[in-house]
Amino acid sequence: MSKTFVFTNVEQYKLDSSNKYFLPELPESAFNPIYAKVQGYAVQLMCQLDPTHTEEYKTLPQRYHTQLETNLFKQAAREFFAGCFDPNSRMFKNVFKYCVGQVSVYLRFLYEQEIDKENLEKVEIKNPLFIVSMPRSGSTFAHSVMSSDPYATSIRMYEHLCPGSKTMSSESRLNYGKRVIEPMLNENLNKRHKLDVEHYEEELFFQEMIGFSWTYSLSLPRLEQYREHLWNGNFKFVYDGLMDEFKMHLLDKKECPWYDTDKSKIDEKMKNFHLCLKAVSHFVEPVHFFNFVNTTEGRILWIHREIIPELKSLIPGCLAVRGNFVGDVGLDDIKWTNDNTIKIIWLCLKNGIAARDKWVSEDPRRDKQIYDVSFTALTKDPIGETKKIYKYFGMEYSEEFEENIKKLIKPKEKKHEEEKEKDKKYFTFDEEEMKKEFMFYYKRFEKYLPNYFK
Repeated sequence: MSKTFVFTNVEQYKLDSSNKYFLPELPESAFNPIYAKVQGYAVQLMCQLDPTHTEEYKTLPQRYHTQLETNLFKQAAREFFAGCFDPNSRMFKNVFKYCVGQVSVYLRFLYEQEIDKENLEKVEIKNPLFIVSMPRSGSTFAHSVMSSDPYATSIRMYEHLCPGSKTMSSESRLNYGKRVIEPMLNENLNKRHKLDVEHYEEELFFQEMIGFSWTYSLSLPRLEQYREHLWNGNFKFVYDGLMDEFKMHLLDKKECPWYDTDKSKIDEKMKNFHLCLKAVSHFVEPVHFFNFVNTTEGRILWIHREIIPELKSLIPGCLAVRGNFVGDVGLDDIKWTNDNTIKIIWLCLKNGIAARDKWVSEDPRRDKQIYDVSFTALTKDPIGETKKIYKYFGMEYSEEFEENIKKLIKPKEKKHEEEKEKDKKYFTFDEEEMKKEFMFYYKRFEKYLPNYFK
């Protein structure tokens, strides 16, 4: 087994006490009764979704009391309640509902881990393909393309939102996923990232459900304490959970009927399958991501996009994704959203690149586990670029795969001038200043950023 990779983020998030939306956390004495109530409602939710497991669900808060109390999960929940002193306020009710969802998922996930421990330990994950990038940089498109390989298996959104198939029916898990995304659905978000519980999605959605909320750290002004702890804490338990979540996918007979822990029983065609994964959140704590790659001997497809078009796509997305928190403070502050988004992307790139360089320097052979590609090249010629990627990694590229890609590719829709004009109101940054601020990224990956100065 590879030696554990050790890395500390070179750039830290500093709590911004000048943030005008900064609100104090609830005292622990006030939060604890709320947290207990959240757990009770979480059990009720599980029982509503799947009454056949009611008696088991009722035991879970006590059974996993230690996990609910001792890691960063509880701290994250408390930080989400910052400023929520009025239980009758819309803000309090939104956060309460959000935390009920998280606790229900975390409890059932812990239960799945325990009751299926023997089978989970038999599953070996080897050579997955990790697609990584900054948000709005082509990773969703790449994931759709790579997931269409008949030798790939990918995870659907509902699986990420409600992992494990032994203690809840597939129908109930699907219904839970729909309940999670329903408040978020709106025309603006669907234009940018269509949410569908049966589509293949990124592991970010699982991370969100157990306390690692990259999405809301980007988009909710009030969460200042949470941002500091997300960036400077240690969410290793989330990555330990990810490993089991991936294994649960393989053990789910609805999603992977061909899989068996005894490899000799797997159909010849699927013996060389690989997991196709993707997330835009891995560079918050890149140390855990690179250790995950070490453990699985994973392959990394790293997509690069120029900073200006990325920001112009991401900032409206941050504004559109807040449906679960309508009525929260500062949601109409466009400048705050611009400033925070730029800060977070800068931190991601600085720490992600530094971690990568240290990881490779410790064993130069690891450089071969990474393939860099430009957003421009990948979207312009997905078949040609995919062939290069597969050749680089020594993966089998089949005619069936190519036909699947062709079915996926649609004529690129050009954004109408009136839509571009509408989006202008979302941007407060100076483009030339941004190009200077992110020059470190251009200098490091110039080959993959051909339109940086356009």
